[in-house]
Amino acid sequence: MDKILPYALAFAAGLLASFVDYLVSRATVKKDSAKYYATPIRTAIACVFVAGLYIAAKFLGVERLPFLISGAVGATIGLVAFTVLLLKSERKDGGKNGGGDSAKGESANEDRDESANADKDEGENGN
Repeated sequence: MDKILPYALAFAAGLLASFVDYLVSRATVKKDSAKYYATPIRTAIACVFVAGLYIAAKFLGVERLPFLISGAVGATIGLVAFTVLLLKSERKDGGKNGGGDSAKGESANEDRDESANADKDEGENGN
């Protein structure tokens, strides 16, 4: 039991780190202007988490690689679960918070295609 406990704690720490990441993502999805700040914050969370695991492994006296792997597995499972949760909450909101509307996306793609075709026609006629 003593040998499993540190790895279970690393797994739980991974879940905690992914939950904090989810909170940052959820807060920034609601504000369009804050989306640009989410990536550096999420990257910092991941770096602090991995560095914390590396240092904690030394103090706990366990092998670092399995300790890091168990933390990474916890973080990955948590990120998948919380991403699904975030997508479901966006779907319930009807995409109002930056989820995007398929009809709006198709319209934007059609406009882009039309302008590309117009540029192509001008290029052919100019030669």
